[in-house]
Amino acid sequence: MGLFSRKKEKTAREWFVLAYNEKDPKKTVEYYTKCLEIDPKDGVAWNNKGFALDDSGRYEEAIRCYDKALEIDPEDATAKSSKEIAEEKLREQEQKGKEALNAINDAHSALQKAKKLGINTNSEEEKLNNAKLSSMKKISQMQPNLQMNVKIV
Repeated sequence: MGLFSRKKEKTAREWFVLAYNEKDPKKTVEYYTKCLEIDPKDGVAWNNKGFALDDSGRYEEAIRCYDKALEIDPEDATAKSSKEIAEEKLREQEQKGKEALNAINDAHSALQKAKKLGINTNSEEEKLNNAKLSSMKKISQMQPNLQMNVKIV
């Protein structure tokens, strides 16, 4: 190779094929992203990136990909149905997150009642606070826009 030779850049099609054959979901998303940077009008790539995000539980991002595919082809039945499924999964995920936060808050209330009765709850409170922090971190990763109202004691 000469001093000024450059490495050949991949085409959108090459990135698409790499993404399509990739087993690692993170790399799949990365490769479809590179494909779409070169060819943002590839509706199939938008759908496939949506599938990879959906498989990773990243439903909001998947929905945005399906929306892009529908901008390109408003009649794309795959994008329409995939978007509906991802929206339902997102609603379920949000509901589970809210239920988990409610359960944590209920446990907090029970500990406060026990404390008022004179029961030493220090170790249980510490465990609950650790569980709250861990749960909040997981939920915020899954649902960055979710409003959380949890008391840390």
